[in-house]
Amino acid sequence: QILPLPETLVALNSTEGSTILKSPGTIDDSFWRLSIHLTTQINNGACALATTAVVLNALSPESLNGNYINQSSILSESDCVRRRILGVSDDVAGSSNAEKKKVETNASKGSGPVAAAAVETETSQQKTDLESALTHLSKHGSSLSQASGYFGCYSVPAREVYAKESTLEQFESDLATTIKAGEFIVVDFHRASVGLAGHAHFSPVAAYAPNCEGGGGGRVLF
Repeated sequence: QILPLPETLVALNSTEGSTILKSPGTIDDSFWRLSIHLTTQINNGACALATTAVVLNALSPESLNGNYINQSSILSESDCVRRRILGVSDDVAGSSNAEKKKVETNASKGSGPVAAAAVETETSQQKTDLESALTHLSKHGSSLSQASGYFGCYSVPAREVYAKESTLEQFESDLATTIKAGEFIVVDFHRASVGLAGHAHFSPVAAYAPNCEGGGGGRVLF
């Protein structure tokens, strides 16, 4: 379903939106790297996961060992991400992994059916964790801390900045500095605050027009 765009926002595929993006003053370094990887989130609460996939793919291929990822592959292949979605601490995960290795060691000493049973148990647990993670995302979404942790699972450093600890001027400065440096900014904002239906939403920032005429301030492209 395509939701109507409030009058306070400008559609990128409009004449005005295209003009803003092409304006000499617009900082658009991130746009060209991010736009080819944009994707639809797999459920209503997976915006942080979708954003993670977009940004990771926009980074140099070396950060992913040359692999292209999507939301499903992140969930199915990263125990680290699933733990952060479900709020499982590293201590608990470490204990679980130690038990898993113990089972694998014992299975390797036994016959084929025993080893097969161990593998089947592990696969069943992964499927359960995956389903639990999807359900949790659809109902609760992700916090800023969790989203930051998703990047950490891929050894990509992410700095968390909360609005109450910053100012509009500092945010605008960070936008310009970060995008110009070839890095990325992800924002977690309340959709209602910009006239959209819904609640909290994660999105990468693709471009920033600091001196947009008639905009009452800078324009941020999500």
